[in-house]
Amino acid sequence: MRCPFLREAQVKYCQGSAIRKMIVRMPNDTGQERCSSKDYKKCPSLKQHREENPQQARCPFLQESLMQYCAASSITKYVPYSESSIIRCGNDGHRYCDLFLSLAAPKDTGASKASAQGETGDDIHLPAGLAYSTNHMWLDRVEDGTCHIGVDAFLTRIFHKIEAVNFLPSNSSLLPTVVFTVQGVHPS
Repeated sequence: MRCPFLREAQVKYCQGSAIRKMIVRMPNDTGQERCSSKDYKKCPSLKQHREENPQQARCPFLQESLMQYCAASSITKYVPYSESSIIRCGNDGHRYCDLFLSLAAPKDTGASKASAQGETGDDIHLPAGLAYSTNHMWLDRVEDGTCHIGVDAFLTRIFHKIEAVNFLPSNSSLLPTVVFTVQGVHPS
């Protein structure tokens, strides 16, 4: 199941420009801007790329693409539609997004979460339905058989940001090894 806040947009942009600004195509877009008409021949970017006498009906640098974005985010970041299967918004991974969780369940009633007292006195919430390990990791098995792995709030508070997660091969299939990279440091 994909995130309910994931939206699609047809965008256009100039491939010849130094800055790639995505412009959303509107339903009433008649394509009368410079790039879609013969006026594109006056464009400084076109001349910069030594296209002196172009013959096309529209600019050869005008590109169009289908993108996706998060409608809940205050900053719109476009992701190519072709990459929707690898972003967590396109699958069950959206359930672990802080923004999704804050909008889906804005108030913690205490019924859906149990809390444990942290050493700083802050509450550390432990969402129900996850399998926790003693090394502060959790596993969530989805109905289709896939698994999501994460770390709990305590480990997140200690590390702040985990840059990479690597699974090392082991001699025994019973004891897999996970290595985190934090601030550029990982075991060698």
